Amino acid sequence: MAPNREHDKWVAEQFERPRWQYRDVILHAAFIEGTVCSKSTRKRKQDNFKLDIQWLCDKDKLINEDERAAFHKVRETRNALAHRILKQRATEQQIIQWRDDLKEHILAAYRISPFLDKELFKKYKIDRTSNRGKRGQPPNKRGHGSIQ
Repeated sequence: MAPNREHDKWVAEQFERPRWQYRDVILHAAFIEGTVCSKSTRKRKQDNFKLDIQWLCDKDKLINEDERAAFHKVRETRNALAHRILKQRATEQQIIQWRDDLKEHILAAYRISPFLDKELFKKYKIDRTSNRGKRGQPPNKRGHGSIQ
């Protein structure tokens, strides 16, 4: 990322050809967390993804129960992945499986959430239907492709 690149443009570029490698799943989990925390009206000293998810559903009424469950899955899987990699002597296959689990939870949240559609995809003008590779080509074997 160039040091003076506009934030909105950079965020949108992260959806153009996601590779879904470790960096990408952590980044996309952070997009969800940041969107949730920035829209919560909970009074706080610092962001707390878990509490802000609850607040958006119970108090702000900006997300429904399905979204709440999907966001919690992303949070729990992201936390488990980060802690496991640091605390356990994981094999490459284990790390790949944990990464893939997080990817699936992120994609599920993207698919079902009207909140993310409005506050992330529409805000940053991200066209989710055109992210299938260059010039309409199908994704390649390295995992590039659609975020739907």
